[in-house]
Amino acid sequence: MRPQLRPPTLQGRRAIALVVVLIAAFCMLSFFAAFQFFSHSEYRHLERILTNTSLDYLVRAGLNIAEDKLQKDRWYGDTRCRGSFEVPSNLLPPTARITIYADDYYASDTRKIGNKKYKMLDHIKVFVKASLRDRSMYGYGKYIMTPNPTAWGKSTEGIDMSFSSLNPSTHTFRKMVNVKLLREEDLEEVPGFSRIDLDASRKALGDFLRKEMHQQAFNFARNLAISRNLAKGIASPQPTYSLAALKSLLASKGSTAGTGFNENQLKNFFILESMKDFFMTTNWDIPDSEKQGELQKVRIEIGHFPPDEMTADAAAAIRIVFGGTAKRARDGVDYFKVVRAGPNGSAFAEFLKKRDIPLAPDKSPQDLQEELSRGITDFDYSFIWQAINAKVGTTIVPVYFSGGAASFILYYTNQGTLCDSCTYSRAVGPIPKFTNYYMVKDSIYMPLAIVFNFFMKFVDESYTYFPDSVVKDEGSVNIPVPPDTETGGGGGWGGVSG
Repeated sequence: MRPQLRPPTLQGRRAIALVVVLIAAFCMLSFFAAFQFFSHSEYRHLERILTNTSLDYLVRAGLNIAEDKLQKDRWYGDTRCRGSFEVPSNLLPPTARITIYADDYYASDTRKIGNKKYKMLDHIKVFVKASLRDRSMYGYGKYIMTPNPTAWGKSTEGIDMSFSSLNPSTHTFRKMVNVKLLREEDLEEVPGFSRIDLDASRKALGDFLRKEMHQQAFNFARNLAISRNLAKGIASPQPTYSLAALKSLLASKGSTAGTGFNENQLKNFFILESMKDFFMTTNWDIPDSEKQGELQKVRIEIGHFPPDEMTADAAAAIRIVFGGTAKRARDGVDYFKVVRAGPNGSAFAEFLKKRDIPLAPDKSPQDLQEELSRGITDFDYSFIWQAINAKVGTTIVPVYFSGGAASFILYYTNQGTLCDSCTYSRAVGPIPKFTNYYMVKDSIYMPLAIVFNFFMKFVDESYTYFPDSVVKDEGSVNIPVPPDTETGGGGGWGGVSG
C-alpha cells in the first residue's frame, strides 16, 4: 500500500520560503554588484573620453595662444632664441595646465645688408603640453613667416624685401602650419625624446616630425588628383546611386598621383599647386566663389628693368669682338612683362604654362625657386683691350687703354696708323642678366621668390638649423664684412661692357 503524502507543515513551508528568499537575495546582490561594477567601469570610460576631449581643446587653445603671441613678437627673443610660457591658471579650468615652448630655427644662408651679414629667422617650432588631472597631451605646430626677419631682436615681421635696409617689410605672410596633436604614447616612439621641457628632446621631436612633411606632400598630391576627378566625374543625370554603385564610382575616381614622384617632385608639386590658388593673404578659409574673384585680382609681373648700357659704340665694339649683333632680351620669350589670369586659371597657373614648367619638376625646391622667380631682361658682354704705341694727340703712349668702347674702335680700326697694334682679351658674353618677378595684388607687391619661400616652408627644412646656444648676442647674429672693391680691368688694360 502506497504511503499517503501529507501536506507540508507550516514549519516546512517556512523553510522552503527561506531558501527561495535567500536564493533571490543572492541573485539580487549579484545583480546590484555587477551593475555597480559596470556603472563604475562606464563612468571611468566616460571620464577618459571627457578628459581626452578636454585635453584636445586645451592643446588647440595653447597653439592658438602661441600663434596670437607670435603675431605680436617673439616674447623670449630679446637675448634668447627659445623660451617658454605658462598660461595663467585663472584662465583655465581647475586642475588644467598649459605650457608653451617656442624654438627659433635659423636659415643656413646669411643675408648681406649694408656692410654686415645677418643670420635670418626661418621659422619657429611651437610645442604645447596640456595637462588635466593625471593625464597629458601634446601639440606641435610650425610658425612660418616670409619675408624672413633677422635672428636678432624679437620681431616676427620680415625685413624690407629689397634687403637694402633693416626696415620692416610692408607686408609679411605669417601662419601656424603642420599642426599635429600627440598622445603620451606617441612620444615613446621618438628617438632621443625624454621630456618636453628639455631643448634636446624638442629638437629630437622636431627632427622626427620632419617625415610628416613628406607624408603631407604625398597626401596632397594624391588627394588633389582624387578630388579633381570627383569634381569632374561625379555629376550625372542619375539622381541617386545604390551603395554598390556609389562605391564603384568612388573607386573609379581614385588615383595613384604622387606615388611615382620622388621627394623633390612631391615638394615642388605641393608648392606650385598651392601658389596657383594663392590670393596674397593667409586668410584662405573663404567660399570658393570668393576665391575665384580674389584670384582674378592677382598678376605676375617683371620688376624694374636694369638700365640699358648698350650704347651705339658698345654695340659696334661687340660686333668687332664677338662677330655679330648683340643679343637683346625679348618680351614673351626671355621674360614676361605682365601675366594675368586666363584660360589656364590663375595668373600663376598661366605663368607656369608660359614658362613651360612641368607639373612636378625633378630638382631641388631651391633650384626651382631660382629658375622660376627671375626673367632674363638683358645680356651682358665684356672684354678688356689695349693699344701699343698709340698716338694720343701729339704724344706716343707705349700702352694706351682709356676711352672705353669709342676709343677701342678708333685704335682697332686704325692699327698701323694710330697704333702699332690693338688687342683684346677675356671676351665674355652673352651673359644673361636677370630681373625678379613679383606677385602683385592691390597694394601688395612681393617678389615671387619670397612667395615661393612661404610655401616651401610647409614641406622643406633642408636649409635650416637649430642654434646650439640658447643665449644670443648681437655679435653672434650680425657679422661685419669688408666693403666690396672694384678691381676694374687690371693693370695696363681697359674694360668695355654693354
